[in-house]
Amino acid sequence: MPSGGFAFVEDVSERHEAYEKLKESESRYRILYENNHTAMLLIDPVDGTIYDANPAACNFYGCSREHLKTMSIFEINIMPENNVKKVIQSILKGQQAEFYFKHKKIDDTLCDVEVFSGTMLIEGKELLFSIIHDISKRKLLEGELKKFRLGIDRTSSPVIITDVNGSIEYVNAAFEKLYGYSREEVIGENPRILKSGRQEDSFYEEFWDRIKDGKVSQGEIVNKTKDGEFVTVLYTSNPIVGKDGIVIGFIAIHDDITERKRIEKNLRQSLYEKEVLLSEVHHRVKNNLAIISAMMLMQAEKGGNREAKNKLYDTTNRIKAIANIHEHLYESSTFAKIDFTENTYRLIKKIVSSLQSDTEISVIKKSRKVNLTINQAVYCSLVVNEVVTNIIKHAFIGKERGEICLCITEEADMINLKIVDNGNKLPDNFKNGGNSSLGMELIHILSRQLSAAFEYSSSDQGTVFNLTFRKDPVQQKQFEVEDKQWVESLSSVN
Repeated sequence: MPSGGFAFVEDVSERHEAYEKLKESESRYRILYENNHTAMLLIDPVDGTIYDANPAACNFYGCSREHLKTMSIFEINIMPENNVKKVIQSILKGQQAEFYFKHKKIDDTLCDVEVFSGTMLIEGKELLFSIIHDISKRKLLEGELKKFRLGIDRTSSPVIITDVNGSIEYVNAAFEKLYGYSREEVIGENPRILKSGRQEDSFYEEFWDRIKDGKVSQGEIVNKTKDGEFVTVLYTSNPIVGKDGIVIGFIAIHDDITERKRIEKNLRQSLYEKEVLLSEVHHRVKNNLAIISAMMLMQAEKGGNREAKNKLYDTTNRIKAIANIHEHLYESSTFAKIDFTENTYRLIKKIVSSLQSDTEISVIKKSRKVNLTINQAVYCSLVVNEVVTNIIKHAFIGKERGEICLCITEEADMINLKIVDNGNKLPDNFKNGGNSSLGMELIHILSRQLSAAFEYSSSDQGTVFNLTFRKDPVQQKQFEVEDKQWVESLSSVN
């Protein structure tokens, strides 16, 4: 007799399908986890141990997966352990998911990381799933940008940054102080709000064409403040160029020179007035010397004593030598120095012209331009007057033609004045210092004032006079003071 039984049949199709889907989901997760280039960690929230790490994490921290799984998050995150535990609790409670930490790698180097964390069930266990992004470069750039921003914010020069269309995106505190606009008032505006009307439209067209072409523009411009005041600034405008070489904006730096321009204007006016005054002084001195010279000539013409006449004529020529300096200064653009070469050449020609001589005398200049202070120029001119007067009176007796050559050289601040004639040889008994005439006495006195050395050398071909002295770099003494010294010396002569 056959035995009976019960059979239970259960449809597990849905469970099997769910199981297969779970396996498929875990497989996709595992593939994403293993193959992702972003570092990922699975962390046990109970004790902080690292449950698992993907290859990207191993590469980032510099060790194997097995080594990482022996570590805890407290060894990686450099925050105090209690602080890290508080972070874990906030993740478990769903209070926060994004964090910024400093993590330590196996080689003890530190890096800035951005972490996104949440919870995940793995094999029935709740774990923390953390995605780690290395933001060290970003933090470095942010730090540099912050320094740059602080530097611009705190600089004393006004700074403007615009987009490529010229709309203002940023101004610093110095801009607000100079132009009177607040930052909020100018953001989105065009720099033309500073336009003063002092520049032509072509100026602005050329300016924008230049910086849009990627070139730097700099110069001087007059702008207008919010209150309508005009300010003069030196500007430098630079294009901001992106990595692809495209201009993405512009930055301009201004330097307020309004006060400097005002001072310069006042100085120019003051200098002009002083130049006019000095020019008039030299003109008056020249005229007064001419009057004295004329009076002495009149006295000489009326006098009967020939020796007295000659002395008056000589003195007149000495006065003319001084007047020649003042005439040259009156025509000059500066009173601090004088073109001694040209002045001496003109002086010699005037002496030749004024002294009557039966000889046709030509004057030759073989000199480059040499500048002297007025003090040294006056002393040298008086020396030249004595030397040339002596040449005209004595060197060309019995000659139809004569030649006087002027040569002035400068080397290492030493001046050499040479006057050469092709006239008669000096007498054999003539020696430096041996002649007691007033002319020689004057040459000695004037040479001492110049701290100069002089000498004569003579042959059948003519005579050479040499005067050597050190050039004064600046006018350290007033001429009037020195003038008294050598005039007192003259009073003792004869």
